[in-house]
Amino acid sequence: MNIAILGAGAWGTALAASWSSVHSVKLWTRARVDAEALARSRESRYLPGVRVPESALRRSMTGADELVVCDHDVARVRVVEVGSRSAAGVEIAKGLAAGEQIVVDHALGLEDGQPLRH
Repeated sequence: MNIAILGAGAWGTALAASWSSVHSVKLWTRARVDAEALARSRESRYLPGVRVPESALRRSMTGADELVVCDHDVARVRVVEVGSRSAAGVEIAKGLAAGEQIVVDHALGLEDGQPLRH
């Protein structure tokens, strides 16, 4: 399905990030500077990095930071870029879209493509 979202604020960006994994999404903004920044960094100034619990993060054999994303009851291992860390959790600067579900406990033994149960 082709979807156009008018407005690249926090809500528009969150909807675009959530739907873009299964649909073709075009996100429109009124300011050229915002469109250029989105194209360059793939991050909205209105919706900066996403925080997750420290327990959700794992390290690959090559040293990359990873999360396990739940994609229609299937584990998908995703390399992510970590931002700041605080008591509130770890900021995922790149690699995770708003609205995506992740495994927050016992993610270490999961493999890409492995079925998940609730």
